[in-house]
Amino acid sequence: MTKKIYYKYRKFSERLLISLLKEEIFVAHPNTLNDPFEAMPSLQMDLSLREAEKLLMKFDSTDNDTKNLEKIEKLRQESHELVDDEYNTDGLNSDEIYTLILKNYIERKMRINETKGVFSVSEKYNCPLLWGHYGDEHKGICIGYSIPEEYKENFWKVEYCDNREIKATDLIKKLDGDKEAARLITKKALGTKSQEWGYEKEWRLIGAPETVIKNIEIAEIIFGFRCEPVNVEIIVRLLQGRRGAIKYFKMQLDKKSYGLEKEVFDPEEITRYPPTSAQDTRDILSAFTPIDEAN
Repeated sequence: MTKKIYYKYRKFSERLLISLLKEEIFVAHPNTLNDPFEAMPSLQMDLSLREAEKLLMKFDSTDNDTKNLEKIEKLRQESHELVDDEYNTDGLNSDEIYTLILKNYIERKMRINETKGVFSVSEKYNCPLLWGHYGDEHKGICIGYSIPEEYKENFWKVEYCDNREIKATDLIKKLDGDKEAARLITKKALGTKSQEWGYEKEWRLIGAPETVIKNIEIAEIIFGFRCEPVNVEIIVRLLQGRRGAIKYFKMQLDKKSYGLEKEVFDPEEITRYPPTSAQDTRDILSAFTPIDEAN
């Protein structure tokens, strides 16, 4: 059976070369991603005020009961004071204000407690927007990965929707140790995005943030339409003799439409792409940190 390939668009850099040589991928913290809504679900308060108070206290389980009750009382007092505030233009009563305050505090606690990161890939290798945004304006490369079976449980297709809410009742279940509820909340926090991002056709490998995952098989290397010939040569020479067959392609402009096509590239014919200067490839490679000294 043909393996499904997923694509990662990358800029040419020393970090890229190290990841290719070591067959590593990096799991990014949500705060470093380009969408400010990452790991920022909104809370649907399907609880009574007393249940919401108990939920808030679950996040502060290390505090004693007296300290938690003092916090709750302080929040209640704050809600009473805000009833007559000039900014209460909607005329909310104290319970309504108190609900909003609790919701705000619980959301902040929930986001602080998110302990997962993501490695993002796409189903598509020929998206001009992805090449423009992540492939260094078509000067970079696109790496085709085959995701091992052992990672499939935490490899999710991103859902594109307009709702980023999670239920407070599901959050309680998660804090009580319910694994299915925990997975549901992580899926909403890291596995859903606005429909505006739908063109990316994204999949995500979920793991511990800011960690490296090794031995992810590289199936394809696709060079961008504007990728410098010397960068093509560096990557091909670096990956010579690797285990498993890597297929090489070069992106080309479609002759009739605004689309992109990948054309088979024979690495044996690398001499067709000589360096743009008299500098020998070995001299270029010597500028990079040896792989056994990296990290």
